[in-house]
Amino acid sequence: MRFRDRLRGGVTLLACALALGLPAAPARAEDVGDHMYDRFQGNVAGSLLWLSSSVRIDAKDGSIGTDLDVEDDLGFSDTKFQPRLEFRWRPGRRHQIGVGYQFARREAHKTLDETIEVGDTSFAAGAQVRAAFKTDNLFLTYRFAIMAHERTQLGVALGLGAFFFKTELDALAGVSVGGEADSVSYSNSTSFIGPTAALGLYGRFRVGDRWYIDPDVRYLRVEIDRFTAKVIEGGVSAQYFLSRKVGLEGGVGVRGVGVEVGPKTDGSGIVDLDVSAEIGYTETSFRIGAVFPL
Repeated sequence: MRFRDRLRGGVTLLACALALGLPAAPARAEDVGDHMYDRFQGNVAGSLLWLSSSVRIDAKDGSIGTDLDVEDDLGFSDTKFQPRLEFRWRPGRRHQIGVGYQFARREAHKTLDETIEVGDTSFAAGAQVRAAFKTDNLFLTYRFAIMAHERTQLGVALGLGAFFFKTELDALAGVSVGGEADSVSYSNSTSFIGPTAALGLYGRFRVGDRWYIDPDVRYLRVEIDRFTAKVIEGGVSAQYFLSRKVGLEGGVGVRGVGVEVGPKTDGSGIVDLDVSAEIGYTETSFRIGAVFPL
């Protein structure tokens, strides 16, 4: 499914979900307050993720691993419902800092169609494998409002983050009727934390007494030590406040990340391959949850 189709479907879901949450007899407009410049906001949401991922993990002797499409080659579902948390602080009218965590974890069982090389381990065609794939994201966003009017904000946004990557692949010696492994004959596990960053534009608009709309788009290519990351992010979120203390928040977003992890070197030039890999994934998300002005 193309991003445009996913985004269109997500916007429709967002509108329907928010509409279902509207109260039958809303309170007067003055009862819900003005949340354009809340000093603090907390958000707890669930995200439906559409994921597409590829990974290559090289051996420590420098041998290149197999380029894997994790959905096709390892049997992962391309959709997953996961929790998302975020806290936002506005230290001044023009400044906002947000920190949050998006979970993204999947598991699968698969009979391999062909032999694959993952790190120092070779998994033969026909092997039954159990796989786990984690791409959690810790993010921090700083927004500066160049325009900070009563009902309109426009400005620049810097997103920093940490990409928690972990893959586990176990070859099963046997599988029981229920699909559980009798035993594991050999396995491979790889994990690392990669930094990400993105710079772009954002807006915030109060479009009614209760409604607030926040579009944003960011992009950046960054090199830090042995990590090279390309990040593109975009989306739109909406808030509808039921009262001064609670509201609904939903959002649709698209995120693409490409990460290259090079070998380690020390001052003498000695190379330790440790983890050498390439990871690419796209994530289209639809989220719905509650927002709490504090």
